[in-house]
Amino acid sequence: MGLAYSKKDMESSTQNDKDMLESKISDFKDNIKYLREDYLNIYISEFLLEMKKRSLATYKNYKCDINKLAKDMFEYKDYKFITKQDLEDMDLDSLIQYFNASYQEVDIHGNRKYSNSTINRRMSSLKSLLKYLTSRNKIEYPVHNMMTLLKSLPDESIHIDIFSMEEAEMIMNYFKDKCNNQNLYYVAKTSTDTALRANELITLEWNQFYPQKDKVVIKSKGKIKGKGNKEWEEEISLEFYQDLLTLKKDTTNKVFNISYSLIAKWMNRAIKDLGFTDKKYTFHSFRKRSITNTYDLTNDIFAAQEKANHTNINTTQRYVGKKKYGMTGIYSLGSNIDKELYKKVDKETLLEAIESLDKSFIHLLNIKLNEKM
Repeated sequence: MGLAYSKKDMESSTQNDKDMLESKISDFKDNIKYLREDYLNIYISEFLLEMKKRSLATYKNYKCDINKLAKDMFEYKDYKFITKQDLEDMDLDSLIQYFNASYQEVDIHGNRKYSNSTINRRMSSLKSLLKYLTSRNKIEYPVHNMMTLLKSLPDESIHIDIFSMEEAEMIMNYFKDKCNNQNLYYVAKTSTDTALRANELITLEWNQFYPQKDKVVIKSKGKIKGKGNKEWEEEISLEFYQDLLTLKKDTTNKVFNISYSLIAKWMNRAIKDLGFTDKKYTFHSFRKRSITNTYDLTNDIFAAQEKANHTNINTTQRYVGKKKYGMTGIYSLGSNIDKELYKKVDKETLLEAIESLDKSFIHLLNIKLNEKM
């Protein structure tokens, strides 16, 4: 029996063929149109290559930022289709509208989707790109006048609260016992010990560890560097290194088999379940605790700066926990407190007073006692 096609079927088939042909033509145009002279893809790619030479992380972030600009402002698939005219037509109003939209965008839970630091980075990405293209005479744009009118948002990390040692250990134990996740437990513990950032920890590899006689040195290596493409070096005890080795797997060179999204998810759960919702705690609070511990131990802001790997000491001063000590004037205190009182009280009273101190001070006392033994 032969197959019979109606006129309607034939018209439908012809239309499908036309649609497929038009789709292929559209794809072909997409693939070649960025080669025209007014398209800037070659120069933007060269700009990104310069970023890649400095830092792989910066390259990835800048590429993501410029692609987002292409999609959201110009409705292009990616940066390859951005033209000279597109960038030169950007005025202050359109830039303000673009960055305000990023600020107001929320996720499915109604929380802000992008942090202030992410939005500030996007401003920096755009400013750097415009400066690069202008300096190469590929576009004409009043970069300085335009971008200085866009004010950076406040640094939210300054306002992140610092855990007490008790709170830090409560969250670590929550990760270990409630989540039954050794990776979560040790990534938090390592941050508290080394002050390494989350992105430095989740990319940490075993070949960055250098065991020595009485310690283990950890170094940034190759492309895996710190913020701002800075080299860093930290030390941990041999005992702590042995603990970390329990995580080692033959299938990967990474120390922590974990993503930042998983860390953030369980941090939020721990904060809620442990009743810390009145504080502004994030995973970054472990790093702040570590830097503050160093300052408490040494009473040296420069030692804390070295621990934090900060370029600017003012940043370190903002990180170090601010404590309220009440009356601290030397003459006022001298009239009320016996400076030799700790020598005169009985052992039980002294121990009771020590037990009432913050756990970080007790830890520092134990370190000092260990040095004397």
